[in-house]
Amino acid sequence: MAKQSKPAAAALTSMTGFGGAEEKARAALVRVDIRTVNNRYFKLQGRFPDEIASLAGMAETRIRNVVKRGTVTVVVHLDAPAGTLANRIDTTLVKAYATAAKKLARAHGLADDLSVAAILALPGVIPRPEEHFAAQAPEIEAAFDRALARALERLCAMRLKEGAALGRDLLARVKEVGALLGEIAAELPAALKELQTRFSERVDALLAEKGLALDQASFAREAALLAERADVTEEVERLRSHCAQMRDALAAGGEAGRRLDFIAQEMLREAATMGAKIGSHALAEKIIHLKVQIDRLKEQAQNIE
Repeated sequence: MAKQSKPAAAALTSMTGFGGAEEKARAALVRVDIRTVNNRYFKLQGRFPDEIASLAGMAETRIRNVVKRGTVTVVVHLDAPAGTLANRIDTTLVKAYATAAKKLARAHGLADDLSVAAILALPGVIPRPEEHFAAQAPEIEAAFDRALARALERLCAMRLKEGAALGRDLLARVKEVGALLGEIAAELPAALKELQTRFSERVDALLAEKGLALDQASFAREAALLAERADVTEEVERLRSHCAQMRDALAAGGEAGRRLDFIAQEMLREAATMGAKIGSHALAEKIIHLKVQIDRLKEQAQNIE
């Protein structure tokens, strides 16, 4: 029996992207521009010409099929391409106007001075844009459909490309966090010993100043409690677990943004606890660097759909 291969992981998608396309419909030009930016939820805002405003619902359905999260701005332009004015002129009506003008001039002894400019300004010679577009509504709707499909295709391609780049950056930052955790874990015993030494020195100085003595068993117990409260081993291990979860989420792909954001938030909480617990000067810089890397992880995770 042939071994079944594992299905390929879905690609990560950025919430930021742009796609635009234009299509012709006889004497009309339809352009669709779609831009997406970050948002915790799906939000659509658009600007449609009145002539095809009825297509907004269909457009939203198509967009929702490919964009799950983010603010989507759709702008649709409907224009008559350059060079189509002559095709829009009603030549039959022009001929009727000219004939009527000649008859009127002969009948009343008037000058036959009707100019081309005057004819073009007469009602109906050049249909108003809305009349012109209404006459070819089916073709315009078909052109809009094609332009929307191409714009969405380009938008998706850009979002996937940026998503792949974000995934590489996130993996690099997870690796950096893991390296910092290794350094912190390696230096932690020495840091705790340093903390106990500083505690001992402060207590000895205070007792000497007061001329008092402290039971060694009590002192050892207090020093041990201090070291226990400052020990961040559990936080380090939880952060390592979060790093593994983040790598798994990145490998799984798909709509991983919310999960990545949640994991990064938990990592920030653990790092903040580490900073509050341990007072080692030797580890302070590394913990600050750790927080910076995790904060950048969270920022990047918020760009993933």
